[in-house]
Amino acid sequence: MGGMAMVWEDLTVKLPTFGTQNNTQNKKLLLNGLTGFAQPGKIMAIMGPSGCGKTTFLDSLAGWFLSHLELKLKGGVRFDDWN
Repeated sequence: MGGMAMVWEDLTVKLPTFGTQNNTQNKKLLLNGLTGFAQPGKIMAIMGPSGCGKTTFLDSLAGWFLSHLELKLKGGVRFDDWN
C-alpha cells in the first residue's frame, strides 16, 4: 500500500523564558528529541498521562509553533513517499 508517511526527527520544543533566577533566563523543555514516523493507512495512538506533552507533540507536528513567538521548535517534520 503506497502513500505518504509522516516522519519527525529530533523534535524539541522549548519555552525560552520560564521565570528568572540570578538575572539569567531559565528554559523549560517541553519536548526533547522525539523521533518517529506514522505509516499511511495505519491507526496510531498518542497515549500518556495528563501533562506529559501529548497536545504539545501534536501541535508541533501540525506546525502550530511556527507562528507562536515564545516557543522554540527544533528538529524536522516531513512527508516521505512510503513504498
